[in-house]
Amino acid sequence: MNLQLKEYEEKINEMKNQNEEKNKIEKEKNVRELLLKNKLKRLQSQKNVRNKLFQSEVIKEESHSLNNAEKLENKLINLVKKINKFKAIIDDLKRNVDLDLFLSKNLIDHYNDPNTPINIFIRVNNYEEGNVYYWTQNIFNDRFDALKELYNKFLEENYDITHIPKEEDPLYDKPQQSLLGYAFFKLEPLAYLMNNPVNIPITSTNGDNEGVLTVDVIPVDEKGNLFDEIPEDPEDLVGENFKFIVDIKEVKDLPDYFCKGVQVEYTSFSDNKNYKTKKYNEEGKETSFIIGEKFEHEIGYLTEEDVDFFLKDKICFKIYAYETVEIKEKEYRIKMKY
Repeated sequence: MNLQLKEYEEKINEMKNQNEEKNKIEKEKNVRELLLKNKLKRLQSQKNVRNKLFQSEVIKEESHSLNNAEKLENKLINLVKKINKFKAIIDDLKRNVDLDLFLSKNLIDHYNDPNTPINIFIRVNNYEEGNVYYWTQNIFNDRFDALKELYNKFLEENYDITHIPKEEDPLYDKPQQSLLGYAFFKLEPLAYLMNNPVNIPITSTNGDNEGVLTVDVIPVDEKGNLFDEIPEDPEDLVGENFKFIVDIKEVKDLPDYFCKGVQVEYTSFSDNKNYKTKKYNEEGKETSFIIGEKFEHEIGYLTEEDVDFFLKDKICFKIYAYETVEIKEKEYRIKMKY
């Protein structure tokens, strides 16, 4: 009897312990669930805050872009008005010069960032001299003030404007080369000790095709000869002395109004210096002609970065020339009063 009672008590205690353990587990479960719910609430709250901040930044960015566009539009409108006033004075003075608004982007910067700011210039066609030049807004404003002063002399003092020295003429500028365009040569063949003569399109700052540049970049040995064998792996070149020749061969199919005094320029990746050819076609009579200039370069010790550069990058050639217009007599236009 006592034995049975003892067994019964043990069984009751065991059941009691099991219930306590079960309650403990259940309590811990409830606590974990509560903690998880609170964590989820915090995460959702943080997400909502981030979303609001992101939306706020987007709105600010859109607003900023709209403001910039509006400012640019207002600037252009005011500039066009001023250009028209300038042209009215030119008409009264019977000068054969015309002005236009000119917008462009730097093509290289545009490749890296499509939101590159637009450059604003005033293009001047001087039909008296046959030259084209581009004024910044500051230069244009200075010339505008100088032309108004000249015009007042003409009106008030019967000033003779037919024999103005060029250095005093607001409408004259010394001819300067302008950027015709860019040509990009891929360097990958260098990593395999191969040359690659190619015809490369010349692309203007506005993306138009303006002719062709023929160039080659030639890796050579110590004696200046081409290599007979190519490396299986470009990394084998690491640690080697490396010589190469940039051969600027010719230009072809240039615009007839943008082919005078052509000069090709590039920056060498070997020493980060600028190299220029001589000026060609000084009379502006040819649209295709031979250049045939070679520039030697050397890298004393090729690094992995150099080889990687060969495999992935390019040389940017810049082509400059004098832009021209046909010299012609002043066309008759209705006299405009300023």
